[in-house]
Amino acid sequence: MHGPWAQGVGLSRPTRPSMARRPSREVAANEHAAPIQAVELRHPSQSQLPVVVLLLELQPLRPLVVDGGIIRGALGLALHDLAPLAYQALYEAPTPPYRMAWLAPRLKLVLIGHATQHATAVLQAATHMARQGLGHQRVPVHLRAAFQDLGPAGERPLIRDGAWLGLPIPVRLGSMLSPRDPTGPWALHLDTPLFLKQSDRVVRDAPPFSVVLARAIERCSKMFRFGGEFPMLPAEVREAAAHVRLRAHACRWTEFERYSARQKQAMLIGGIRGVLHYGPAPQAALAWVRACTVLGLGGKLSFGLGDIRVREDGPLTGDEVIQKPAVAASASQPTERVARPIDPKNLSRGAS
Repeated sequence: MHGPWAQGVGLSRPTRPSMARRPSREVAANEHAAPIQAVELRHPSQSQLPVVVLLLELQPLRPLVVDGGIIRGALGLALHDLAPLAYQALYEAPTPPYRMAWLAPRLKLVLIGHATQHATAVLQAATHMARQGLGHQRVPVHLRAAFQDLGPAGERPLIRDGAWLGLPIPVRLGSMLSPRDPTGPWALHLDTPLFLKQSDRVVRDAPPFSVVLARAIERCSKMFRFGGEFPMLPAEVREAAAHVRLRAHACRWTEFERYSARQKQAMLIGGIRGVLHYGPAPQAALAWVRACTVLGLGGKLSFGLGDIRVREDGPLTGDEVIQKPAVAASASQPTERVARPIDPKNLSRGAS
């Protein structure tokens, strides 16, 4: 056993799990239990929801196609073997209280609400996952370092060259957010594919801000429930948000394959990737989108989708596409496949 093990979790090795296993009654009951007194939040900076954002610098020792599906499966097996209680809390919950994103050469793991109690176990499992290797060929991976992202306060080192320097500590979501929202034109950077639905249809083109805001409120509502909180957005703010203009975009639909143990076949996962340029938005609305820079936005977050950034925007470069946004799925929409080998030499230089 490497590194500290301070969570008191059982170390027995039960049989490997089926990913389709029914959630335990205890987990399901805890998640759906209504808080005694829900707290209304008009701004996410008020949230007391605990979060832990782990950043792991990984370097495959041979070329390897890395995606969220591979990491999700490998981390799940490591957790099941080393920390069954952590596996149950993360992988058997009806609403997963975690998400991940592969941002080469870093893997981001975000634990939310009660999942933060298992942060040390998750980090321990990630180190075990790296030693065991990734993919069908078990490509060994070097864990160069691990940090805890503290938002505006910077990054706190946890592991460097195999040495443990500290343990992850849950922090308040509000402390993770920038103290100032953009007041003028702003850009939404989709660092991993963004999977959205509107009226039960997949959004395959640049979405209007009203769709982005609706999905952000939906995500915040699900996650804040873990802390007995729920977001409040006045009707006049929603109405004003409906008039936020999509100035331009430089994005396209992308897909990658993952193997589904449940379906026993390769499955395609897709979403919008690129940059969306919007006009000024009410700060009371934009704040909820910014909360999703931590919580994630859209669907399939446990497979690495929905990692976003909000930035102030400058003049357009002329390379963007300006068009009326469409929300209906289109079979003719150009598709970019993004399953390509990652060269370890490029990772050592920080290339993605």
